[in-house]
Amino acid sequence: MMTGVKQQSLTNTSGVSRPLPVWNRLDFVNLAVLLVLELLLFGGSLSHVGFYLDDWLMLYTLKFGPSDFFHSVGNFFLTDPKVIIRPVEAIHFAGLYQLFKIKPLGYHLFNGAFELASIFFLYASVKTLTNNRLASFISAAGLTLYPVRDSSHYWILCSSENLSLSLYLGSLWLAIKGSLERKPYLHPLSWLAFALSLYGYETFLPLAALNGLSAYFIARDTSNKKDAALYAVKILVPFGLCAASLIVYQRMIVPHLGVSYMHILKLDPAQIVHEIVAGIAVTSPFNVLPFSLQQTKNLFDTGVSWLAVLAVIAVSLVVGLVSAALASREDASSRWKELVIAGAVTVVVSFTIFGLNPEYEPTLITIVNRINMGAALGLSLIFAGILSFAAGKLRAKGASKILSAVLLVILFPLSALFSLTNWQLGAPWVNSWTVQKNVFYLIAKNKAKIKDGDTVILANCPRYVLWSPVFDGIWDFQPVVRIALSNKLANGGVVSERMQLSHKDIKDISHNYLCATYSFEPNRLYVLAPPINELVEIGSAPQFIEYVGKNGMKFGLDRKMPEKWNEQLRLSTPAGSAAE
Repeated sequence: MMTGVKQQSLTNTSGVSRPLPVWNRLDFVNLAVLLVLELLLFGGSLSHVGFYLDDWLMLYTLKFGPSDFFHSVGNFFLTDPKVIIRPVEAIHFAGLYQLFKIKPLGYHLFNGAFELASIFFLYASVKTLTNNRLASFISAAGLTLYPVRDSSHYWILCSSENLSLSLYLGSLWLAIKGSLERKPYLHPLSWLAFALSLYGYETFLPLAALNGLSAYFIARDTSNKKDAALYAVKILVPFGLCAASLIVYQRMIVPHLGVSYMHILKLDPAQIVHEIVAGIAVTSPFNVLPFSLQQTKNLFDTGVSWLAVLAVIAVSLVVGLVSAALASREDASSRWKELVIAGAVTVVVSFTIFGLNPEYEPTLITIVNRINMGAALGLSLIFAGILSFAAGKLRAKGASKILSAVLLVILFPLSALFSLTNWQLGAPWVNSWTVQKNVFYLIAKNKAKIKDGDTVILANCPRYVLWSPVFDGIWDFQPVVRIALSNKLANGGVVSERMQLSHKDIKDISHNYLCATYSFEPNRLYVLAPPINELVEIGSAPQFIEYVGKNGMKFGLDRKMPEKWNEQLRLSTPAGSAAE
């Protein structure tokens, strides 16, 4: 099996010679252009985005935990029920906290570094498999540009998913390289990278299918279909063992280590099929293109500098020109069909893992759109395969000028459109962080006033800026209060329709679950209203209703809430009536 390997080429069953990939200066020029593209899309926001939702809980756990690195890792691992099931996250976030504490810029720089690593490994994987620079460049540019996953660019907790993606793509590259160049020692490294990816975030477990497909495609060059399939299975077995080890670890070992948070998984074929079909529909160009046009219109409606637009035009033009230059010197990729097949399989299998739980409905605008990362990868491969084939055919017919014009007509407007869309999708994250910084400052400013056990309730503040979270409830605002005050005994909550009032206290109840109880004891409860920059002491339920009704109704709170709260008070037992 897989015999007849030459030093510099592989000969397939049709007698077609496939040269082994050789890297040169042009590859590094391509990677430099991709780096500039990443910086254009996301570099400008690095110092203007911060922490969101569960980021604050992560920071709180690490801030009030052990100070040295190793004990911090152990404490975070055993304390956070979401981290204990993904031990790589404990090392990842504890390490970042040791370096940057509560300064978000460093976290976002590392997140950007993981995205750049993914770009490199995808380029290297496609280059090694196809020996076609145009396909390699287009696939990596597509993964960077395709605007279906803004949360992974700005939400710090998603940096673990970006790390996982970079490790997976590193695993893919090592698997392809090991098979193509007959270097068996690369396969254990590929399995290790895959295992680290799973134990960091299990999203990319189904993408092991892409490793197996790549091995099959390579084996088909020198053997028949049966032997190639056997070779692919042999390559896949260790990846299956890695996946099995994760299941054993999470379901059998973790319960003996501590409290964990895991979704209830249900093997429902109908739900899985629904997830796949919905995911394909949501992330397809037929949906993303009109979505992008609307987001770009919104960007211009809210205002964007012409200097920024010129920068987008310049970089998009470079993307088109680089692609045209590559196409003019590259032969048609003999693996274009394989890229399309691999991309289609990637799109489909990427959604299967989310079909095990109905919570993850495919969407373009929410923090859940991180589930589209695998689809973005697959669609990039499909587009690269089709485009490299078409470009090669035009070049073979001597239509170089037509080829350059076609690529510019296709890639320049797409790059510009997707770049502007990514900017618009990032704007709410910037606005959210601006609000959060102001709230954090106001809390810290009142540090001397708030004592152990006191409660700060946030009012008159948006819980979301479009799709970007500001402060949604106790799960993110209480850690902010405690970090700002350096007091792990302070309490925090957010005014919302979840609140139920009595004369004695406020209960925050979500889906019949009691999240928190805040007492109206004298000198213990405060309401913070950021727009008027005041922290007001509240001593009774009627005072709370009056203050919120007057100063806390600006950002989406149900206008009937004061009336509903008053009704709740009428139905509750007034203070002191029991003694009478």
